[in-house]
Amino acid sequence: GDLDQSQVVALIDVSLWPHDGRVRQDGARSKQGVASKPYVLNLCVSPVFRRRGLAAKLVALAERLIRDVWGDTEIYLHVYDDALPANALYEACGYEALQYIYDKEFPYSKAEAELLRTS
Repeated sequence: GDLDQSQVVALIDVSLWPHDGRVRQDGARSKQGVASKPYVLNLCVSPVFRRRGLAAKLVALAERLIRDVWGDTEIYLHVYDDALPANALYEACGYEALQYIYDKEFPYSKAEAELLRTS
């Protein structure tokens, strides 16, 4: 049917966060002095509008804005290992998995460590 003009079809939320490998969640901590980098906090497409390339187009739009407006060439994000469609999307867009690096001076909190074990 016709699209309701008040309906949200898709969303990408990008902001600047310290690049320290921490998962962005409620109560997240960051190491002092770590430079902020573009970070995708959320990307979602309404189920009715999936499989139409909207997510890939949003990623491309975000990349273009980050490059042309923010002047940056790196984007970071976290995705659960079992989120197969999301992983496939990011791999198709050229993203690569990075390993978590343990920092003995700023160890993960108990909640962060649990999240890393389950993702």
